[in-house]
Amino acid sequence: MAENGLFPVTYERHSGKYWKRFSSYHFAETQQACSIVEKEILLVAATYPVLFRETGGKLNL
Repeated sequence: MAENGLFPVTYERHSGKYWKRFSSYHFAETQQACSIVEKEILLVAATYPVLFRETGGKLNL
């Protein structure tokens, strides 16, 4: 996992960290696409159009 920049959450690595709730969506104002997982499709599709795009020969949501 480390080769793609992702690390599993462990007590040793993350014990001093916490999540701070964001106060606005300003951080996403330049986002034009957002990946979703299969379980989110019905909820997302009820509000937003869901599009598929091809990247690297694979089809992505």
